Amino acid sequence: MWAWIETGVTIIEHCIYAEFITRFLTPKKQGNELLCFLVIAIFSGGITLVFNQFLIFEGVLSFFRIVGNFTIAMLLLKGTLFEKLFAAFITDAVVLLINFLTLNVMGVLFQRTIEELITDRGMLRIDILFITKVLFLLFTRLLIHLRQKDSFIFAPIEWIALSLVFAVTMFIELEIFRMTLHFDMSAQSPSAIGAAVGLITINILVYILMRRISRTNAEKTALLVDRMQLELYRTQLSDFEKQYQEMKQIRHDMKNHLQCISALLEQNDTERAQDYVNDMMQNKLKFGYAAIKTGNRVVDVIANTKLSQCSEEGIRTAVNISSFTLEMDDVDICIILGNLFDNAIEACRKLEGDRFVCFEMGQHKGYVKLVIQNSASGSVLKHNPKLRTTKAESNLHGVGLRSVKNTVEKYGGMVDFYDKPNGFAVDVWIPCKKEAAVSAKQ
Repeated sequence: MWAWIETGVTIIEHCIYAEFITRFLTPKKQGNELLCFLVIAIFSGGITLVFNQFLIFEGVLSFFRIVGNFTIAMLLLKGTLFEKLFAAFITDAVVLLINFLTLNVMGVLFQRTIEELITDRGMLRIDILFITKVLFLLFTRLLIHLRQKDSFIFAPIEWIALSLVFAVTMFIELEIFRMTLHFDMSAQSPSAIGAAVGLITINILVYILMRRISRTNAEKTALLVDRMQLELYRTQLSDFEKQYQEMKQIRHDMKNHLQCISALLEQNDTERAQDYVNDMMQNKLKFGYAAIKTGNRVVDVIANTKLSQCSEEGIRTAVNISSFTLEMDDVDICIILGNLFDNAIEACRKLEGDRFVCFEMGQHKGYVKLVIQNSASGSVLKHNPKLRTTKAESNLHGVGLRSVKNTVEKYGGMVDFYDKPNGFAVDVWIPCKKEAAVSAKQ
């Protein structure tokens, strides 16, 4: 039975290894997370279970694990050479350090030598194994959070509650062990071991339950923010359309305005003509850029409004439009175009010198292709591969790209982000007809 316990603990430890390395570095190919996890877990756990009984010095086994995990990271995972070497090395180093410190502390508390603690086959040994694995898990979680700003993390009150449960259960286990010593009871009895395993199981179940509750709350918050943003875009769409209609009306009336100015000049009433021109410049002609006519009312409204905003802020623009047929709800078009234009304009605001936004839209092989590119001072994906928001209150911001992805996927489309020389681009591919999206999902 004890051999099965030790084997199970080893498997758990190397699952933590694999999860840490996979999430710390991230796979080179999107969707290969499970593959990378399994390769690292099987290699690390297998080499440990097979060779642990043959190698006397633990450092030799650690060396083989480090070299193997580093090789796997080079083949399957992203990151610099230093990051891959660090991820492969830090796991073994931290495990050795945690084991050493835990054994020394427990040895002082219970007046046992390290050899006695390692060879013990009772409740105290189970407690030591549990404490070391929990500490290892927490340490790897901390590194992942610092490395990638992990989107999921417990709130402070949840960490406090989880820590209290862990502390209380460990206190109960240690008191049970002290009682067995005081009353000369065997700490290796099935009841003592069962009590230890039961209390450890409580910790694991509480962790899983709290994680699910916290994740559900986070999803509800994100859904609420998405709904708020959707209502905002509904309102903005109405405002954009109103502005656009006003611009079209002004252009339609331009002939009448010119005739009026011409009549005033013929009468040599230059003062009134000048006043008329000034009034038009100040009150009627503040519409900036408006040159796109795609045939799609919402695309025209959003694109012209955003490009006009670029013109007002001194951002250079370029447009390439060809004919297309797009069957999509007005609000969904607004979500995609509005978010992508807003992100491009926001990125340009952070730069000095020449700033540009390029907009391309057309039909290609059954898809509507939409490209928005903006100027950038360097590689965006290198410094922010997850494209996380840099704004304060990130839980209330940074939902724009997620909304774009969700909306595009709803229609069976695709989104791609990539760096370009002195710029950053987003490609969106959406099926021309709704039936294409349905068949793609099937």
